[in-house]
Amino acid sequence: MFTVYAVREKNTRGVYKIGHSNNVRQRVYNLSTGNWRGIELAMVLGVYETKEQAVKAEEFVQAWLADSHIRGEWYEVNLRQLNELRMELSYF
Repeated sequence: MFTVYAVREKNTRGVYKIGHSNNVRQRVYNLSTGNWRGIELAMVLGVYETKEQAVKAEEFVQAWLADSHIRGEWYEVNLRQLNELRMELSYF
C-alpha cells in the first residue's frame, strides 16, 4: 500500500510537505534526521494500492495547492485545506 501524506516540523503549523511513501513511519523518521525540529505526520491524505495511483494522487494535490507552493514539496496551507484535499482524494 502507498500513502499520500502531509508532514510538518514539530510544534509548527501552516507549512506542510506533501509526499507519498510505502512506509510513512520510516519516511517521517528519515525526514526528521535532517531537521533540527523534527518532523511529524500531520495527516494521511489517501491510501492507494499501487505506486502509480499514489503518484497521480500526489500530482493532483500539488496542482490543487499550486497557489500555496513555497519550495520543493512544501506548501503553506491550513488544516481545513488539508481536510478538503482528503475529501477530494476519497473520490480519486
